[in-house]
Amino acid sequence: MKQIILILSLILTLNLSAQQTLESIQIDGNNRQYYKYLPTGFDSNTESVPLVIFLHGLGGNALQLTSIGYNQIGDTARFITVYLEGTLNSNGQNSWNNGTLLGTNVNDVLFISKVIDEIKVEHNIDLSRVYLTGISMGSIMTYKAIRHLDDRIAAVSCHIGTMSTEEISGYSPNNPVPVQHIHGTADGTVPYDGTALPSLSLVPQTIDKLKTINGWNGDSTITNIPDSKADGITIEKIVYNTTTPLELWKMNGGDHIYLFPSVNDTAGVFVSWYWFNQFTHPNPVTASVNELENNNQKIEFYPNPASGKLFIKKFHTLKGVRIYNMNGQAVFNEIISDEFLDISSIKTGIYIIEFTVLNGTITKNKLIIE
Repeated sequence: MKQIILILSLILTLNLSAQQTLESIQIDGNNRQYYKYLPTGFDSNTESVPLVIFLHGLGGNALQLTSIGYNQIGDTARFITVYLEGTLNSNGQNSWNNGTLLGTNVNDVLFISKVIDEIKVEHNIDLSRVYLTGISMGSIMTYKAIRHLDDRIAAVSCHIGTMSTEEISGYSPNNPVPVQHIHGTADGTVPYDGTALPSLSLVPQTIDKLKTINGWNGDSTITNIPDSKADGITIEKIVYNTTTPLELWKMNGGDHIYLFPSVNDTAGVFVSWYWFNQFTHPNPVTASVNELENNNQKIEFYPNPASGKLFIKKFHTLKGVRIYNMNGQAVFNEIISDEFLDISSIKTGIYIIEFTVLNGTITKNKLIIE
């Protein structure tokens, strides 16, 4: 009998561990890794569930995040969670390419988008319910991601990490994204207010930018979260009356912390999931990045179909872009100077996009504009 129990226990353990797997994906020739957790009993043939993407902080790693609570919530609420792994910056710290001085130079936006594609193919996720969250440096990366992937992300929850100064000046998505920001007023790592760190904004600057983008009408409501724990922190939930939802969880007296239920009045995972669960993306794109290669010249652009803007990875050999209608008439012609191309003046339809590199090589692809 003891042997049977031992065998059954071993089988149960193996089944549970199989729910979480370490995955690899190639991004620009680099092997990138992430942990994936499938909810108990998940069957992609009968379920199409949401996806939550979680980004770690500076010097952290993906494995640490897997024990934070999302796996357990996903079992009952029915969603898949992926925990992405950053790469080493110049100081040897695990980081993200998020526009800060401690960032990297790899394409993390592409990494996030490719993971969405891969999970869709493997597990039939609901593309209208893809959510992104991050802690500290991961939160800063989350803000960069939604500038590029506003056509893929339904909502974000940003913990103790503000917009970089790059995002403060450049954040202008076609589809404003619902944003929840959680931050302590006594944060000594990413300051709430006072003097900002180089390349980072303060919380009021981040919120002001979001209020502008998300359509604030000058009104807001404040709710005090019940103060049941002796943690020296009180929490105000500030909901701004915006066209696209925006809220700030202001942790009065809170340092650079992520909320846990055994210590604090609530848990960061609960706060984020309740936020996510309200939103679906009205028109998510079904594929992310187009990759073209001709004579060893690789070009990446997305989205396709596109609307309003096109993101093109800036390779040093890429010279210019032309877009032609199906009658062969050029409707767009520009030398590459920025990662974004404004194509809002082009009418809806099917076009041919043409890329020219320095050696004169031309690569073409079909482009759909919605």
